[in-house]
This record gives sequence, C-alpha cells and structure tokens, in this order.
Amino acid sequence: MSTRIEVRTSWVKNKSQKAFVHSKIEVVQNFSLIQKNLSKSEAASKHLMKRRNPEACAITGGKRVKKERKEIRKSRHTSFT
Repeated sequence: MSTRIEVRTSWVKNKSQKAFVHSKIEVVQNFSLIQKNLSKSEAASKHLMKRRNPEACAITGGKRVKKERKEIRKSRHTSFT
C-alpha cells in the first residue's frame, strides 16, 4: 500500500510537502466513513444489467422464428401428400 502512495506522490519535489501529501492520502485510505462512501459511490456508478424481454432478445427471437418456419414447412409438406 505504501508503494502505491509513493508512486502517487512521486511528482512532489519538496520533502515536507511530500510527507504531508503522503500522510493525507493515508488518512483518507484508513478513515472508515470515507471508505464506506467510496464503496457506496462505486456501487452506485456500476452499470446494472437488466433482465431482457425474451421476445426482443435476438437469440430467443431467432429460435422462435426458426421454430415457426419449421412448422410452416411441415404444414406445407403434409398438405401436398
């Protein structure tokens, strides 16, 4: 964890300012209320997959059309005999 903070603070040239930024990042990472809000925010921003209408789904619709076509061909074939 400390290595990640070091990478994030590598741009700071002043040693005292670098230590201040480092400690500030640690406080944010270790503060439980902030962690709760961050996880809540991440969960809220995720894309939710909704249930799809089976009639509108390409796979289900394709299977339905194929079945209907098979029934039509079957009825045509039996009507000739």
